Amino acid sequence: TDMPLCGLMAGAVSEYAGEVSADLWRRYVAVLLEGMRCQPGQVPLPVGPLSEDEMEAAMSTWQPGAGQA
Repeated sequence: TDMPLCGLMAGAVSEYAGEVSADLWRRYVAVLLEGMRCQPGQVPLPVGPLSEDEMEAAMSTWQPGAGQA
C-alpha cells in the first residue's frame, strides 16, 4: 500500500508547484526511491504500512486540490 501513496505525494508536488517548476515532482520521486533502497544498518520505519482496508478508507476521503487556497 506504500506505492500508491508515494504516487499521490509526487502528484501533490506537481499540483502545488507545477506552475513554478513543472519537473519538480521528479526530484521528489528520486528522493522517495533513494529512501526505499536497501542499505546496511537501516532501522525499521516508525509506523507500519496501511492495511488494504485502511488504504481504501484513506483513498475514499482524499480530495484532490483540497489544500489549495
